[in-house]
Amino acid sequence: MYLNPRTNRHGVTLLEAVIVAVLVSGAAVATSFLMNPSWSHRPQVRATTTQIGQVLTMARNMAVKNQTTVIVRRDTTELFVAEMAGPFRDQQERWISIGAECTLSGSPAEIRFSPMANADQTLRWNVSAGGVNGQVEVNPITGVVTTRLP
Repeated sequence: MYLNPRTNRHGVTLLEAVIVAVLVSGAAVATSFLMNPSWSHRPQVRATTTQIGQVLTMARNMAVKNQTTVIVRRDTTELFVAEMAGPFRDQQERWISIGAECTLSGSPAEIRFSPMANADQTLRWNVSAGGVNGQVEVNPITGVVTTRLP
């Protein structure tokens, strides 16, 4: 006598269980992105924090290389870099846009790097957008720039 294997079936196959698990986990991941809107701001804050750290490091290196004072001043959306006249170059000024997507705050609003690679004061700037924060700090003794990325 021939028995149909489909008629005696009680439960699910392993393949069906795996497919359901993948679909449920995919839905959970998609929901987590919708419930936490700050994930979309993270790349912008990370890029802006990195850019500001690079500008400050460039200013420090420029002060040492050209044996002059370099001033960096922040605005809410731009950085102003002024290289004072020195033995090798005339005074130069430049504005560097950091974009309007992120807000730049903190103190002081201006820092000076000397030809000895140190800074005139401690600097702590915060970069924020949508609840995501990054931070840039300058040690006044060594002039070393550190960034804390989100």
